[in-house]
Amino acid sequence: MVAVLAMILAAASGVEVWANSSPVRVSGHPSSELFSVEESSPIAVEDEVLLFDFSENFIGSHSYKGKVTASYNMMNTSDERTVSKMAFPYIGNIMELDEDELSIRVDGEEIPYDLFYGDKVEVEFNAEDDEEQASVDVSSILKALTTKPYEPRYFDLEDVGTLYRIDVKGSGDSNFNMDVDFDFDSTTTKVLSKGFNGYGLTGSSAELSGWISGDTTLEVFVMGEDIDLVVSGYTDGTKEEALTAMNYTIEESEVAFESYFEGYLTEGWLSGLGIRARDLYLAAMDESFSSMVGIAAEDAFYGVEGQDRYIFMVYDVAFDGEERKNVEVSYSTTGSMDRSESTSATYTYTYLLGPASHWKEFHNLDVEVRTPEGSPFIVESSIPLTLKEKGKYGGNFEELPDRDLTFTLYEKEGITWLDKTKGTISNQYGYTLIFMGFGLTVLGGFVLSVVAIVNLFKWIRRRGEAL
Repeated sequence: MVAVLAMILAAASGVEVWANSSPVRVSGHPSSELFSVEESSPIAVEDEVLLFDFSENFIGSHSYKGKVTASYNMMNTSDERTVSKMAFPYIGNIMELDEDELSIRVDGEEIPYDLFYGDKVEVEFNAEDDEEQASVDVSSILKALTTKPYEPRYFDLEDVGTLYRIDVKGSGDSNFNMDVDFDFDSTTTKVLSKGFNGYGLTGSSAELSGWISGDTTLEVFVMGEDIDLVVSGYTDGTKEEALTAMNYTIEESEVAFESYFEGYLTEGWLSGLGIRARDLYLAAMDESFSSMVGIAAEDAFYGVEGQDRYIFMVYDVAFDGEERKNVEVSYSTTGSMDRSESTSATYTYTYLLGPASHWKEFHNLDVEVRTPEGSPFIVESSIPLTLKEKGKYGGNFEELPDRDLTFTLYEKEGITWLDKTKGTISNQYGYTLIFMGFGLTVLGGFVLSVVAIVNLFKWIRRRGEAL
């Protein structure tokens, strides 16, 4: 029995619970080379030093956060002065973009840039890996770049509209529902509402609903033909019992759309995000006018700041004839996390080299990766990177590699068969192992108790016989 007990306790203590509440995979977006906006630029890259620095060992939301610095020595191959328009593409969302960590320098001096927002990044579902991945290539990056401001389809930026500001006094501790109804022709009238939490449309009749809790301000901004507002109140959202009285005022004023929209984007939950993404919100409003046939509410803008898209930093660098300059771009980067085939996570980073082929010439790429202390080894790389010293990998290439750079960080020098086995068991049977481990522990404790009782009785019997 003691032998059996030892086996049970060994099994119970040896069960490792690998499953937890963390995600198995989290996909990141690639970073990219600087590229020339012009198709026939005379600028050549004589050499580039590309550094990935993870030495701070900082893990963000899902992966190590590192600093990327790309330093280009460039030359104007023409004997004439030229101003080269360059673009650095960032793939992510507005909320992730930290402009404080982005710098662009020419010969050591930081220069200003213009920020442009491009199309949303297309997402493909990988059935084999059961995950979504961004579909990104050079052609899609170039196609997404536009420096033209957004031109609305269903309204004019020069429009002057009528703003109806409805100030409602709360009814003590009682909350109530307020409806604003109106008839309109969606081909000649566009309506932007604010402060309401519901709306509906039946033919040419529209209804805006607001839940009133304390003093509240609601707004209806009308472009085109004016409308007549009909205000009613109800004790609750079922609208079965109408209120006999409400305390509210309606203030009417003429306001230029541009002025009103700027305030719309800088107040409340849009504060701090709206203005720099103005064109995206204009496009979202256009989309709502199309789908909701002439009405846009605040929910039309929900999620815009979280959508992954191409974001471009565009700037000009002037070169005299045959002049050489150093252009340096630095920014923070994150990668993809994956622990589907290992007990510990792997972290993969992708850097698009293809855009560099749009320069007139490209030579001598020097790559260095300073790894984090927690995952100091590169276990996979799309191009040869060798260990130079502890925590430093590197590779030198006379010409631009014919594939993008991808490398994977891990805590060990390689992912072993045991790591893969544990990872598979963890992901497929993790919770089963939790219950198995608990069950084996309980069973072991029960057997141990039985053995202790049996031994106690044996000791008592021997003691009695001795007496």
